[in-house]
Amino acid sequence: MNRRLTGGLVALGLVVALGVPTALILAEQRGAPTVNAATGKERPKRELATPIDLDGVPEIVFSANDTGKYRLYGIAADGTGRTELMQARAFSPAWSADGTSLAYVSEAIGFRGTELMIGVQRADGELQKYSAGARAVDRPAFQDDDRISYESIQQTSSGAAGVTEFTQIVTRDLSAGTERRISDGNRTEYAPAWSPDGTRVAYVQGTPGCTGSAGEPCPQTLMVGDPGHARQLLKGKIAMHPVWSPDGATLLVSISGAAGTAVWRVDVENGKSARVTDGTADLEPSPAPDGERLVFVRDCDLWVQAIRGGEAVNVTRTPDICELSPTWRPQTEAAQ
Repeated sequence: MNRRLTGGLVALGLVVALGVPTALILAEQRGAPTVNAATGKERPKRELATPIDLDGVPEIVFSANDTGKYRLYGIAADGTGRTELMQARAFSPAWSADGTSLAYVSEAIGFRGTELMIGVQRADGELQKYSAGARAVDRPAFQDDDRISYESIQQTSSGAAGVTEFTQIVTRDLSAGTERRISDGNRTEYAPAWSPDGTRVAYVQGTPGCTGSAGEPCPQTLMVGDPGHARQLLKGKIAMHPVWSPDGATLLVSISGAAGTAVWRVDVENGKSARVTDGTADLEPSPAPDGERLVFVRDCDLWVQAIRGGEAVNVTRTPDICELSPTWRPQTEAAQ
């Protein structure tokens, strides 16, 4: 998938329903033979996830298709020090609230061949891997050191209606190996984000029965609150990619409207909002540890800007590469 097509999907918000790298991996999985029919030779084996030394990782981690496959990279906020973190395909990185663990989605070898898995890189060098089995998973988010929420995309069959996909958010207890739904409803849910203290969750909820189209997409409601008892914070909007401010008082969220998609700042208590960026396709915000700046995606590049306003700066400038899902590392105790 080239940069222009990928950028178009992101601009339409379709990356919310099924992450672009996830879709690419799933497309390759379905019926992909292990032998090249033209040459008769076995296809090259995939690179699997390997440990990352978090001490040397730049402050912003993201996924990019530098090599035609999405992998993890790091970069400084001024655009210097771009570093590939590992050879395996991986995407949707997310830091823990204390900045000592990094989660992401990658691949593993399972009973059905290549499967998606959640990788959790710890500061002590341990790499934990949790297979998703037959499901597609995306957008992991730490609740605390031992619990991670993520999108779980299930396929269901209903006779004449054929196979449909249903996305819900589940939280996995890493030690116990158990999972639970983040809500009791039957609505589609996307993009979980936990408050820094792990007590409140924000996510996007779909509209039941709405099919939508590129011209008239369905509303996506911003939800926030205690797990299982979240309330509607922004209704009737097309909300995407919520993320908490370091102080837990506001959310940064992409909101799409007639004038395009921009990043907004939303007060968690009263729902009052203020526009942050002035672009028409600004997605996937992530705040700096001091709460003064953010990084976000615009036209498949990473941009950094002051949250209170100012000029956005393109820190990647890669016309032939698509960067997605930036996550700014929280301040670690060692660095304080």
